[in-house]
Amino acid sequence: MKMAPSALSSMRAASSNSSKPAQRKAHGRMSQGRWQEELNQAAASALVLQARATGRLGQTEAATALAERSYKLSPGSDAAREQARWLEKAGKYESSIQRLADAFTITDSGNTELQRAEDRARMGELYKKLHGSEKGLGDIVLNAYDRTARLMAERATRLRQADPKLGSHPHSRFHALGTEGRKARARDSEGQDHRVRFLGHLVRPCRVQHPLYEQVKQRFQGPAGGRVSFREHG
Repeated sequence: MKMAPSALSSMRAASSNSSKPAQRKAHGRMSQGRWQEELNQAAASALVLQARATGRLGQTEAATALAERSYKLSPGSDAAREQARWLEKAGKYESSIQRLADAFTITDSGNTELQRAEDRARMGELYKKLHGSEKGLGDIVLNAYDRTARLMAERATRLRQADPKLGSHPHSRFHALGTEGRKARARDSEGQDHRVRFLGHLVRPCRVQHPLYEQVKQRFQGPAGGRVSFREHG
């Protein structure tokens, strides 16, 4: 706890530096829209850590506000969970349940099943503490699904507006170029599933795997209309 003030100062500096998009140019070949999203996520993560440190110093109201800022900047389960923690500490159980529902339902690659299970369990505990049973909790979760889905859709729209080229290239335009210069075009096999294998004849793992692919080819390849079509390129 003695280190909390100095750590908090570092976190404040990190969140401040990360939240100045106008002064930051896109890195490398990354589009400006995608770069802005990266900056927002970095700033949001710093704000979550700042909220945690602030709350541990006993400043629950300030911690809740910081976590809320994080969530507004880049909606994520960590920020929602951090809000819930300090709202519960402040005795605001209904609001804490709402934020736990957000953490439980939001589409977030970093949101693990274990974390979601813990969110669900804590929601149930708090709700039963207030109402005596879980009757009505399902409606809160369903509303949270709608709320977080809308947030993520708005986030995707903002990203597309900042980066109009994002997702504008259909996969049919892409092709793979073999060693002999022949092109394998995705549009030549629309509607089919593909597995692309990059083979290096001098690479030992590739040499080991090659006979296995040949076995699969012999097993599944059939006449026209067969289940799997194999094509060699390069």
